Amino acid sequence: MSDPMPGQPAFVLVRPQMGENIGAAARAMWNFGLDRMRLVAPRDGWPNPAADAMASGAGRLLDEAGLFADLGGAVADCTYVMATTAEFPSLNLAQCVLLCAYDWRRATAEVVAARVDMAGADWAEMAEIERLADHYEERLDAAGFFFPEDKAARMKTNLRNLWSRLPLTRADVRMLHGVMRQMVRRSGRG
Repeated sequence: MSDPMPGQPAFVLVRPQMGENIGAAARAMWNFGLDRMRLVAPRDGWPNPAADAMASGAGRLLDEAGLFADLGGAVADCTYVMATTAEFPSLNLAQCVLLCAYDWRRATAEVVAARVDMAGADWAEMAEIERLADHYEERLDAAGFFFPEDKAARMKTNLRNLWSRLPLTRADVRMLHGVMRQMVRRSGRG
């Protein structure tokens, strides 16, 4: 099999228990552009239709997965081997594969520097963004925005999440406070 990403790791799953676990691990690998999977003595046999169902788009990876009788055969052509174990039972197989794939990608991906011209502005502190969120929530609540009542809490959480994702400067926060104050004034509710 030709290697589209020279130097990418092979993920060796040793005695994976269910096809669903293998499929979920394949999907995790696929998310990071990795496609070299090796299986050692899967408990429920191979190929496994349950793996295909869980792979969700990573079927080619499963089609090309190597099947081995023992760990020695699966790593015979490797020059460097790392292992994880089930000693941290809070992670399932796919989560473990995802974390390893993520770390590999972080370690090997080209990082492009980003430049943000701030024009003399400072980033807003979390307390300032929290006050902004409170201001908007209070005013939107008074305007009847959070309706129907059974969805209000979720809507407020979504709005808070929106504020926390925005890279706001202090000037941005002041401007957004001013926008809300002006809208309230114009509506006659302020």
